[in-house]
Amino acid sequence: MFRPATETTAEEYARLMATNLESCFHLAHPLLVAAASGGANAISVVNVSSVGGTISYPAMSVYATTKAAMNQVTRSLAVEWAKDNVRVNCVAPGGVRTDIVSSSGVKLDPEVARKMGEAEMARAPQRRMGEPEEIASLVAFLCMPAATYITGQVICADGGRSIAA
Repeated sequence: MFRPATETTAEEYARLMATNLESCFHLAHPLLVAAASGGANAISVVNVSSVGGTISYPAMSVYATTKAAMNQVTRSLAVEWAKDNVRVNCVAPGGVRTDIVSSSGVKLDPEVARKMGEAEMARAPQRRMGEPEEIASLVAFLCMPAATYITGQVICADGGRSIAA
């Protein structure tokens, strides 16, 4: 949702909170129940947030709030669930070459969208959009035995955007 908070309805706010925040808890909760009852081996939960939860963008305050809250839920659940052998991490992508904007209902002129993308990528040290496979590879790694000592982390996969001025 790309609009100022003052133009956001209560229904839109609730829908975004349910989609971006509540869902990550409700999807992970059954895994904890299984782990706590001894019905599962080591479990890795990987939430997918957004770099928008760590840096600010104009007209995205409600969206950013949901992603920042997801980042904190990730850290809190990692602490709470570690005793049951559940790891919780989060991947926070930056700009990724997907059709999420076109499928979100936001009507942008293709030229305006292209210019916005170019302007955003100019701020990232790698100067490019990420590819879906790069994000998927990070999620897969966090689920592997090689990552069993990683928990409670929010890992930005954003071409360096979150560290650039």
